[in-house]
Amino acid sequence: MLRGLAGSGLRLGALLRARPEFASLVTNELHDWLPGVLANPQSDLSVYLRENGFVPAFCVCHMRREGVHFAVPPLPFSPYGDGDYDAVQALVSRSFYELRRSLGILPHYIAPSDDVRAKYAQNAGDLFLLRQSGRVVGFVTAIGDTLDDLCVDEEHRGQGLGAALVMHGVNHILQKGRPAVRLDVIEHNRGALALYRKLGFTHEFTTYLYRDSGL
Repeated sequence: MLRGLAGSGLRLGALLRARPEFASLVTNELHDWLPGVLANPQSDLSVYLRENGFVPAFCVCHMRREGVHFAVPPLPFSPYGDGDYDAVQALVSRSFYELRRSLGILPHYIAPSDDVRAKYAQNAGDLFLLRQSGRVVGFVTAIGDTLDDLCVDEEHRGQGLGAALVMHGVNHILQKGRPAVRLDVIEHNRGALALYRKLGFTHEFTTYLYRDSGL
């Protein structure tokens, strides 16, 4: 079971101090909770990690889309305000709970964060909500050239809201003059992968994430 950066990260740091040539290949992505390796499973670094008690946990696909704007369905997208944070945070936490639980990511629920709240406030013009009866049921961020935090409330899935949020976010990024749109998705999340491919995203590279087999 994954125990996060507190255990794996400390021992990984010691290993990389012993082999500093690998240090530039390691990144702390995905909320900084697990060491990620930008390499394929046959790389020297991956072999070194396996020889020292680390095992593959899962993969993250980095995807990219270029091309024309989408014709987005006429849905009531609304801008983000700081007063929306609690509802958005609860939606994100609920939406990713099952995925985090199935992968052993602790905590399973994403806790409120002052840092995330500040990031959302700073980039409010790049965040989009869908509401029904005043309730936030969909959310996506389109900061810089990257889509993130896509989620739709479980009761409202299967209605095309996720695809509409992605298309709206893509259009927003392209309108800012960015030549391409990027996103990251855990390979285990087959539904999201299928949606992104259907909407024209293609695979760029993969991050292989490892956990300490002793945790």
